[in-house]
Amino acid sequence: MFAAPAGNTHGATFYGAAAVSEALGGSWWLPEGCGKCYKLEGQSNIPGHDTSTITTVVVKATNFCPPANPACSNGAIHFDLAAPGFDFAGNSISNTCEDREPDEKAGFAACGGWMIDSQDPNEGCDCNTFNNAVLRDGCENFKSLQWNNPSVQYEEVDCPLELAQLPCWEENGNTYPWPDVPALCADPLVNSNPVPSPPATPAAPTNPPTPNPTNPPVNPAPTNQPTKKPTPAPQTPNPTNPPVSPTPASSDACCSIDFKTCGGGCDSVGECASCGERVWLPTGDLTSSCIPRWTGGCNSDSDCCQGLYCDTVSNQYWLSCQLQV
Repeated sequence: MFAAPAGNTHGATFYGAAAVSEALGGSWWLPEGCGKCYKLEGQSNIPGHDTSTITTVVVKATNFCPPANPACSNGAIHFDLAAPGFDFAGNSISNTCEDREPDEKAGFAACGGWMIDSQDPNEGCDCNTFNNAVLRDGCENFKSLQWNNPSVQYEEVDCPLELAQLPCWEENGNTYPWPDVPALCADPLVNSNPVPSPPATPAAPTNPPTPNPTNPPVNPAPTNQPTKKPTPAPQTPNPTNPPVSPTPASSDACCSIDFKTCGGGCDSVGECASCGERVWLPTGDLTSSCIPRWTGGCNSDSDCCQGLYCDTVSNQYWLSCQLQV
């Protein structure tokens, strides 16, 4: 989450990224909602802060908040904002940030208990724990909103240039750009030197204010409850591999990323195998009561769907079904 250019068209204070629910077009891999931008308007709901000021942020949908997260189930419209330091380890299914950047481990846990362990907004969040200035600023920017899971007004908008220029999947060969993350991922404004979004045309003083969108209010990113989906996108096939003809075992056969239901984004046995971290379901969705990938509640490996094992992730007291590697 970084500062938006002064005078931007949307009147935004910050630009950022978010995981979106199915109701907003989210799904497992490159869905219809991927890459869309939304303008969110919300008010502080933190005690001791001015609740009359509306703050605007524009976010780009870069991830999926699956129905396994109650906030994103049953057709709910939900944005889960990417905010460094605010991942709540008690509910996080797969926080891999601290594994990939171990020197920032303390920073990623700095604000996980904010407004949970204490209702004093001045406690439980120290963004200065981050060493990296970009992560530290992202943490401070989100905290400055003073949002604790409020409802917001939202509308879909054209992506401002600073968000449109962020790396897209096609530019990375349809694969997650790791370990060679492009410079734009680190700091979109400093490293890309984009042309700022055009300034807004001042409205005549006699014009009435623009009404809030009529769309129903939604919850923005939980500052304390992350999405039930790993942030790193799953691996995709090498684009140089030759195409594989579909060979389904039945009309219901499909590729699965959670090892229980269809939704792996690959259309044949061969493609599913080359996509990585997926399994081919020859008869479609499993009807058994096995626990799917990334879902908690297991006590032993036998509770998980075949190919998964029961293990802790970011919290030694929280078990979930994970991929065997």
